[in-house]
Parts: sequence; C-alpha cells; structure tokens
Amino acid sequence: IMQEEGTFVVTYPRGYHSGFNTGFNVAEAVNIGYDEWFSYGRKCARMYRITGRPSVFCHDKLLLDYVNKKKGRVSNSVLEELRFLVSYQRRWDYDFGMQKITLNAQRLFEYDDERHQCLICQNHCFLAYTSCSCIPGGKFCMEHTVGQCTCPLQRKTLHHSTVYYKLCRDFGIKFKI
Repeated sequence: IMQEEGTFVVTYPRGYHSGFNTGFNVAEAVNIGYDEWFSYGRKCARMYRITGRPSVFCHDKLLLDYVNKKKGRVSNSVLEELRFLVSYQRRWDYDFGMQKITLNAQRLFEYDDERHQCLICQNHCFLAYTSCSCIPGGKFCMEHTVGQCTCPLQRKTLHHSTVYYKLCRDFGIKFKI
C-alpha cells in the first residue's frame, strides 16, 4: 500500500505491518484499540511464548492497568479477559496442589518488566513465576516450571506477585502464603 497525503491506513489485530520512508517527510501514527481486542492480545502473547519471542510489553499488566484506570467500570469482554487471567493462574496453583507438589516456599514480589521474564520463553511473569536454587536469578513461567532443571519440584520456590494476591482478594479467592 502506498499511503498518500491525507489518507489513513487501518490495520486490524494480527495484521502485522511495517513502514518505510523514501524521503523527507513528517509521519504520524495513532494506535487505538477496543475492549474486544484484549482477547487478540492474549492470543498474540501466547504465540510469542510458544515461539520464544520477547514481547515489547506485558499484556496482562496492560489489561490490569486498563481496568484500574476505568475504576472497574469495563465491558463484559474485558471482565471475561480478567476472569481468564485469574483462572489461568489458579489452574496452575490447583495443578501443583493436585499433584501433591509441595513447593519449597511461596513468596510475594512486586512486578518489574525488566526483571520478571521467563528464562526459557521470555514471557512476562506478571502474576507468578518459579525459581530453583540451582539456577541463581533464573525465573520461569508456570509452563516452564517442569523441565527448567533436574531438581525435584519440592526444591523449587513459587513466587506470586502482589497484584495476584490483590486479584484473588477482589475475586473472593482464598490465597495462601
């Protein structure tokens, strides 16, 4: 597509694009999104995790920042994404419990974009991550907890973010530390 003066180019979710300038010009881009697009973002973040591609920003954090900015007055599609986010993490918590996995400890942490990424898939570990003493500084998302090292699961530490703790409280879910 050749964009001419005074024209717009609209791209849709999962419509990857790039730009190239052939000379002196002034360019402007405006990015907008609708509530319904959070599900596309989740699917994109999942694909990034599968391919090991680091994402530019944390989708889960964006979702929660949006909900907080709107003071909880959001559409049903955003509420559905929020429910999915919590249920996804709860599923891992449940799986650990069902397998009688007694993790070494549970600790709370404050999320930081730069410091909380999975060592294997580069996914942002916004709600939780695991670590093992055999890999100093290594953080692993829930999907890469098993197989991160040869240590038994009982030696690993589960870290939940303070944000997850607050989400559980808001959803009326019992949270154990």
